[in-house]
Amino acid sequence: MLNIPEIKNWIESIKIQNSLLTANQFEELSKLLDISENVKSFCNAKDFPYWFNLTDTFFVWKKGQIEIRKLFNNEFQVRSSASNKLNQIRKNINALQTEIQTRTNRIFSLAQSNNWVQEDQLVWKDERLMIPLQSTHKRKINGVIHSLSLIHI
Repeated sequence: MLNIPEIKNWIESIKIQNSLLTANQFEELSKLLDISENVKSFCNAKDFPYWFNLTDTFFVWKKGQIEIRKLFNNEFQVRSSASNKLNQIRKNINALQTEIQTRTNRIFSLAQSNNWVQEDQLVWKDERLMIPLQSTHKRKINGVIHSLSLIHI
């Protein structure tokens, strides 16, 4: 079943200068434009005379559809190529994440070679990458101690 997006809750807001649509609203607009274009191209005067007359009122905005596809991927996430600044920000974030991962691996290797770790791999806890150090070696590496185990083996 084809779901026609419900746009009446937000369509008026685009008349306001400098108003912004959410990614979800852009997705609904894109779907509506696609549906409108498909129905308009499918309904010809010979086979669908009644519908053909109605399609004159349909809004088709090919340039808008192209622009929306340039800005959003198939999941309607903003593409990095949407702007030069966004592209640079995402590149910087990726570079920082790579640097953090490299440093963490280097520190983990040092801890492993000195037998300071209690596990043989890095651990994710509360969305943070952690080095599981033995409590007796917790001061050997600079950083924040996130938790201590009360169980001693």
